[in-house]
Amino acid sequence: PEQPTSEQFSNLVSCEWAALSPAPAWVFVEDEGPHVGKCSVDPGLFRRMRHAPIVVNVVAPGPVRLQVLVEDYAGEEHRADPAWLPVMIDSVGKLQ
Repeated sequence: PEQPTSEQFSNLVSCEWAALSPAPAWVFVEDEGPHVGKCSVDPGLFRRMRHAPIVVNVVAPGPVRLQVLVEDYAGEEHRADPAWLPVMIDSVGKLQ
């Protein structure tokens, strides 16, 4: 699927955040950097994430991480989409 613009992504995140009502005591956010795909995380949100009162660094063993990546990006459902293979070839090509 096509990625939203960074502005649209920020709006989507804001809407999801606003939907957390009543506000939970804890919110868990995965942080792998200031970008999600081609979208930028709102700088204010990113700063708050980096300066949160508690930050938990979860490290998964290589085989576990690989399994998660395969399920997320190359599971049966994804491979059934005719557009999947060309997109994956293009993505892997960018890594080289």
